[in-house]
Amino acid sequence: MGQENPEEPADVPNPWIATAPPAFARLIDKGQVRIITDDQRLASAGKQALTFFRFDLDYRYRFELTRVRPVADDPTLAEGDIFARVRLTKLIGGHQVILKKEYQPAKPWESMLLQHEFDHVSISTDPRLKKIAEEILVQPIRCTVRWTKSHGLQQETIDKAIKEEMSARISELERLVQTNYDALDRETRDGQANLGKRFKFFQELYSTPWLRKSEFKYLDAIRSSTQDSANKNKEVLEHYLSVESP
Repeated sequence: MGQENPEEPADVPNPWIATAPPAFARLIDKGQVRIITDDQRLASAGKQALTFFRFDLDYRYRFELTRVRPVADDPTLAEGDIFARVRLTKLIGGHQVILKKEYQPAKPWESMLLQHEFDHVSISTDPRLKKIAEEILVQPIRCTVRWTKSHGLQQETIDKAIKEEMSARISELERLVQTNYDALDRETRDGQANLGKRFKFFQELYSTPWLRKSEFKYLDAIRSSTQDSANKNKEVLEHYLSVESP
């Protein structure tokens, strides 16, 4: 079951992390995974478990201001066009795997439910997602800002415009992850059934046809990241083979 609610539940340390087999330990490290319990949140979602994913990023930017002009319908305002180049300084994907307190299988890492949640984690640690994100997030930003002539253009006005655009890009990337999570849930009936052609399913995620079907807003900007090649297929195969059920 994929992500449903961005609210942060209370963190409950889970001893299972220390006992994770190597394939799962790799995902825990790569995806900054926390295993927590939150019965209320699961009851609200009507789920047995949830995996929630979120990007955390920092960036720097340099900008140029051009075409400064008066605002026709308000003589107290001016506006201008911003062209900004962005440099990422941090891009991390974090995960919460949320379970019920009563969920205490004798061998948790062999349980179908936990394996299913880590299939979600594998989707959002897919190396193609990071490449797509990095390519989108450094695309130049073009926007228009307004300011009062009496105060002049303030740095916080520019910061706000840049932040809004970066937030919109992150939201679209996280929407894509949720789309992929939902597809996995449909294929497995929320983890109740085994995934059929496992690698074929995961291979299609993040491909150009899949992104087009998902109506991904930034498809034209990231074609080079999704072009099929022997090397990319090998990288994807290795990623998903390492998280197959033990």
